[in-house]
Amino acid sequence: MGEVGQSRELWETMGARWAARRDLLWEGTRPVSEWLVEHLAVREGETVVELAAGTGDTGFLVAPTLGPNGRLLTSDRSHAMLEGARARAAALGLGNVEFRELDGEQLALPDESADAVISRFGYLLKGEQPLAEVRRVLRPGGRLAFAVWAERARNAWMTVPRAALTSVAGDQEPSGRDLLTGRSADGVTAAVGSAGLTVAAIAELEVAYRFATDDELWAFAAELRGPVALAIAELDTEGQAEVRAELERLTPRDGDAYVLAGVAIVVLATK
Repeated sequence: MGEVGQSRELWETMGARWAARRDLLWEGTRPVSEWLVEHLAVREGETVVELAAGTGDTGFLVAPTLGPNGRLLTSDRSHAMLEGARARAAALGLGNVEFRELDGEQLALPDESADAVISRFGYLLKGEQPLAEVRRVLRPGGRLAFAVWAERARNAWMTVPRAALTSVAGDQEPSGRDLLTGRSADGVTAAVGSAGLTVAAIAELEVAYRFATDDELWAFAAELRGPVALAIAELDTEGQAEVRAELERLTPRDGDAYVLAGVAIVVLATK
């Protein structure tokens, strides 16, 4: 999920929650990870860096292909997120994974030290520095596969929980520039080109978070939706009940399931 521009403190809070609710988050967006992995086409023995890895599931899809002589470096700015990733890697029995806290604006990695970089819903388009850092650490001919969210209006999983909160608690929009405003495939292509990388493939993928019960829908909004979840926690019991009722009213249904859809922009770029 991972909206850009959020604070380190926020994601430390979210880390344990995301690990506990991994399945709820993973199933809806797994096709995005599979596109990235397919197009990255890693080979045995390569070094792959995952940025903004969260609980690590996307990178873990490539780890078996890398083999014992390859290396997956799973990284995130959040210590709590990395703890969740460590636990997941242990459960999968992966032995070729290293973990490191890294900030995309200043990667503590040597020049030309990675064959490939992968990042799903991270912060690569937060200014010019993250993409420039990726280019620096990639070897000549290296690949970058990443996904970002399209503009906010096309992502109901962002807008509906916030609308439900706003209807009860008033305007809760974060201050500052919305980095998703007007985001499109053309804009992403231009940003990648400006960083000195070449877009080899780009597409839009529709995704959907599906919730079998109203309890799952509420957990998504009240536990996992970043600033929205923190704002909900500050409401009294009555206020939270009102937000929950409004959330259920606003969320589309598909049969018995609640569905919050979205659009991801997925990219393969080369150096």
